Amino acid sequence: MTLQKPITIETANDHFPLRIAEQHCGCLSTEGKWLIPPEYDDVRFYNTHIAIVQKKGLYGVVSSQNKTIAPLKYKYICNPNHKGWMVFNTEQNKRGLMDNNGRTLIEPKYEYISTNNISDNLLVQENNLYGMIDISQNTIISPKFYEADYLSHDYIRVTKNNKKGFISPYGQEIIAPRFDWMTNFFKTEDSTHYISLIKEDLKYGVITHEGEYFITPEYDELDLIERNPNLFLIVNKDALWGIINHNKETLFMKPFDHLVGFKGNNNLGGAKKDGKWGIVNAYGEMITPFEFDNYPIFFGTNEYAFTKSAGTLIIIDRQGKDTGFTSDKPTLQGSYFDENNIAIAHDNYHGYGFITGNGLSWGIKPKYNHISRIYFGKVENKIVYQAFYENELIFDLLDKYLNKILTSTLDEYGNQIIKNAQGEVTWSRAIDPDFTK
Repeated sequence: MTLQKPITIETANDHFPLRIAEQHCGCLSTEGKWLIPPEYDDVRFYNTHIAIVQKKGLYGVVSSQNKTIAPLKYKYICNPNHKGWMVFNTEQNKRGLMDNNGRTLIEPKYEYISTNNISDNLLVQENNLYGMIDISQNTIISPKFYEADYLSHDYIRVTKNNKKGFISPYGQEIIAPRFDWMTNFFKTEDSTHYISLIKEDLKYGVITHEGEYFITPEYDELDLIERNPNLFLIVNKDALWGIINHNKETLFMKPFDHLVGFKGNNNLGGAKKDGKWGIVNAYGEMITPFEFDNYPIFFGTNEYAFTKSAGTLIIIDRQGKDTGFTSDKPTLQGSYFDENNIAIAHDNYHGYGFITGNGLSWGIKPKYNHISRIYFGKVENKIVYQAFYENELIFDLLDKYLNKILTSTLDEYGNQIIKNAQGEVTWSRAIDPDFTK
């Protein structure tokens, strides 16, 4: 297959919005049939019923067979919610609401409208203040908040007089604005609560989505330990640092200058004292003296970490012992071993390569101009690596085992050739395409 122009492909319910070039975007089926011909500047949303399209700066809605549902006259149209309701914006910068048949449900008169996927209520803005109405425009909460933004699970963080609180998607004012600071909601390890880190009266704590304190605000500093099934928070109170587990038990409080780490199912962290770092376990016991220039990051159960001692880069094991790996590599630079137990390392003379923690060896010796980690996955982060040569069009895409997923090279005419195990695609810059094929 030969593509004569840059393309962007995204999956959408087994069909493909396909951008071939500027002003040539349509929707292609997996059988290669144009469901929506490539005559738009953008096809931003597609399902089996409708598509939101854009042309010459105006938005409209068409059916999956390209029949007009809402004409190309809107400044913007948001993606539909679970009911098929779409917020639209007019040239006068007023928001209204339409259904997936193009029928206007709410005339465009609001400064802002937002739907959610749990209730039929709408967040609206009038005269620079936010409130809530139902679909019949009955008032649920009178406009009174200076700011409002959706959090996870469709809870809404609201602000008034520089204080923050939150309301439910059904319009219950669970906490009236009183917090100085408030994070997004996330699940507890046992998934029984959605919780948010908050700051109240200059102290930090944790609140549940039901409005109950999970951790009372009594700490000077507080940091979430991510993706650890046993450990919950790093806390600081009265110059003592410690850890709280998911049962809300304090495991230790010690007179450190700082405490970090323990992320990713890891029982090791870094403690700082008098300008030097040491390795500490989840019970506050020092594994090493305070001897390192920076914190050695052990992610999960990885065996090795980079750090510096007396200004020299070293790789140490979980007992703090220097492995000697860098002793004959004075120009080597590295940061950390990631979830795949792989570190990106740089040699000033040869470029970037990969060190694997499995046996502590070169997975790929330095040869790349630069390397990027690409994170994906909704449940847990997964990582692949895009490793570029000097020409940015020449690169390797590598999996967690450093096997090539695909390669991109150039032929003698400057055409880009992308190969994987299934075949290859050539992108030619020389010929204008026939967009009907």
